[in-house]
Amino acid sequence: MGTPARADVYAASDVAQETLGLPVNPTVRTVEQWTQPTDNLVREIRSSPLVTVLDLDTDQGKESS
Repeated sequence: MGTPARADVYAASDVAQETLGLPVNPTVRTVEQWTQPTDNLVREIRSSPLVTVLDLDTDQGKESS
């Protein structure tokens, strides 16, 4: 969400795809789009179950094994 550099988004999605072994299709939304109830993708994301990938409150300070 926001205005990241497209090259950075695609580079990060490539790393995630390699790590997960699953296709990753990045989509960038502005803050305005995220708050619009008429945006179909946002509506679908908000109505779907969420999985926390990284919780900064509990994951900070932990080292990978």
